[in-house]
Amino acid sequence: KSGIRGFWLGVGPNVTRAALLGATKLATYDEAKIRLANLGLQGLPLLFVSSMMAGAAYVVTVCPADFARTRYMSSAHFAEQTGKAPEFSSGFDVVRKAVAKDGFASLYRGAFPLWLRAAPYTTIQFIVWENLCVLCGTNAV
Repeated sequence: KSGIRGFWLGVGPNVTRAALLGATKLATYDEAKIRLANLGLQGLPLLFVSSMMAGAAYVVTVCPADFARTRYMSSAHFAEQTGKAPEFSSGFDVVRKAVAKDGFASLYRGAFPLWLRAAPYTTIQFIVWENLCVLCGTNAV
């Protein structure tokens, strides 16, 4: 219905989220693994705790982008269905208006469900990755 422009709706917030997610998750995992190994943690507990820390850091950085993306895309679809003007002009507009109306903490609505999804996924991802590195004869960190 909205053509090629509708296809690209929300690409900015999605790209922002993906960049934040990748950078945060990988950097936190590597740093946590190094520091925890220096404290004597080894094996599966090391991988598990490092992964959980990466999942938590990913939620802290990605939640505002998720919030903005969801609100922006929902607003555009609602406007299209009702014929009204979109409430937001961009993901940044969503953040600006949400913080002005409800404060900074409003950007973290949905953080706990996001963490419930992110923590197991991140843990499985990094434990599998570490084991694949061992099988391939390379070092992950």
